[in-house]
This record gives sequence, structure tokens and C-alpha cells, in this order.
Amino acid sequence: MRPTETLLQFQRLGDRARTLGDEKTHLEGRLATDPRVDAAEGAKAAARRERDALVLDLKEMELEVEGHRAKMKGHERELMSGRIRSPTDLTRMSDEVGHMKTRLAEEEDRELELMTSLEAAEAGLAAATAELEAAEASRAAAAPGTRERLAAIEAELGTLEAQRAALWSEVPAPLQAAYNRISRIANAVVAEEGGQCMGCRVQLTTNELQQLRRGERFNCQNCNRILVLS
Repeated sequence: MRPTETLLQFQRLGDRARTLGDEKTHLEGRLATDPRVDAAEGAKAAARRERDALVLDLKEMELEVEGHRAKMKGHERELMSGRIRSPTDLTRMSDEVGHMKTRLAEEEDRELELMTSLEAAEAGLAAATAELEAAEASRAAAAPGTRERLAAIEAELGTLEAQRAALWSEVPAPLQAAYNRISRIANAVVAEEGGQCMGCRVQLTTNELQQLRRGERFNCQNCNRILVLS
């Protein structure tokens, strides 16, 4: 294998290692956190806050309704007791009882609305809890397979590292230095096909091709990529 071919193989193994590294990072993230579980936890927390707020509102409304109902009954008993003789006082208290009944009816309607909303909130919380349990079960079921894949990736990465080290040791020092200078370029080592650099697509001159074949140079004069002759 020519030195440039060895370097191309070294580069390809590096590309494979980077792909595996990206997958490894993704899988480790999935083990650490799961978007579906996170979303389900957020939904459940929101549903619980809504339910708890409605429970508090309903308790306050029940106390208010009960207080107004007790006060209204007291006024009604007073009206029926016969102790109030003044027509003006009777009219005033009768009007007040009428207003209290109207307000009480409105409060009872509001109380009913709160009870209906609370029932819906309880159902929403139950649904959110079920979704969270399903998401956690799904994550737990997927975890063994994810860990198995991670182990396989780590094993392959170790093999790739050893293979790349062996290939690199076969690359002449000048070619190593040239590669290190341009390694940040995408596809620093490319093939030459039909007299064309497959990196920048520029046609090489006859003189450049002859220099490459004689080993007097190994890079494209236009993009500086290392060329592997066909």
C-alpha cells in the first residue's frame, strides 16, 4: 500500500471513529435524560399544580358559601320570630335576605363550576401520571439495549484507535507533517480520478500528475489536499 493510500485509510478510520463518538454521546445523553420522560414529568407537575389550586379554590368557596348560608338562615329565623315589629325594618331585612339568596345562588353555581373543573383536573392528572409511567417504563425497557450498544461502540472505538495508530506509524514523517498541517480541512486526503482532484474538482496539469507519480509532491496545488493517485 502506498503511503498516501495508508493515510487515506487512516482518515477513513478517523471518520468512522467520529461517527461512533457522536453516537456514543447521543446514547449517553439518552441514558442520562429522556425527552419523553422530561416532558411527562413537566406535564404531571403542571397538572398537579392546577388540581391543587382548584382544591384550594373549592375549599375557600365552600367556606364562603357555608358562611353566607348560615347568615341567611339566621336572618330568615329573625324574620319569622315576630320580634321585628317595624314595617321598615321588616322590609329592609326581607330585601337583605333576598339579596343574600341571589348571591348564594351565584356562589353555588360557582362552586359547581369549580367541582366540575376539579373533576377534569383530576382526570388530567391521572392521564399525566399514566403517561409518565409509560415513558419511564419505555426508558427502562430501552436501557439494556442502549448500554449494550454503548459497550459495542466503545469496543469498536478501541479497535479503531489501535488500527489508526498502526497505520500512522507506517506513514512517512514528511507526509505526517503535511497531514497535520491540513487536518482541519474536510477530507484532507482525497483521491485523484481522471486527472482531477476529487477534493476541489480542479483538473491537474500533466506536469503535476508526473510530479505526483514520481513522488516529488503529494498534494493538490489548488486546495493543498493530499492526493491518492488512481
